[in-house]
Amino acid sequence: MCKLKEMDDQDFEWFIEQAVHNFAQDKVENGSWDKETAIDQSRQAFSSLLPQISF
Repeated sequence: MCKLKEMDDQDFEWFIEQAVHNFAQDKVENGSWDKETAIDQSRQAFSSLLPQISF
């Protein structure tokens, strides 16, 4: 059985930073984005999906 645990602000910030980094890395590796702009593009993508977060 899976148990869900509520994230506090610190956990959520860590999760988002990891997700942004991993998404950017995947996009660079598959040739979709340039390495130099990948983090910014990833942050923009996450911001469009989760407008309540800010970087």
